[in-house]
Amino acid sequence: MILTVQLWLAHSSSGDCVIQLYLQESFLTLSNRRGGSNSNVFNGTVFMDSAPISANAYPYLNNVVATPIKPEEYLGNYYNKNPNADWKLWINDAIPDGSGILKRFKLTIQGK
Repeated sequence: MILTVQLWLAHSSSGDCVIQLYLQESFLTLSNRRGGSNSNVFNGTVFMDSAPISANAYPYLNNVVATPIKPEEYLGNYYNKNPNADWKLWINDAIPDGSGILKRFKLTIQGK
């Protein structure tokens, strides 16, 4: 199974956000407060294990979408999970001094 996560998160300070995928009582971290004070870096981002650079090393730029990037934790950790389970995206604004909105979220699950 191959997983990709794409999200459209507009936020005035992307580095305030902790973004995680949730499934069956466990969290998988996509980005943990990455992006610095730059705005809207996750507004179209695709997280995939095969991306050339990870979320913790990406050179984020203001109002430039970071894509594709490797999540901070391997999506492969969820490969043997039920594709029909209740998958959720969890976003925490760790420093509520900015503003943001999740416009859309897309999870793609491809079988081998």
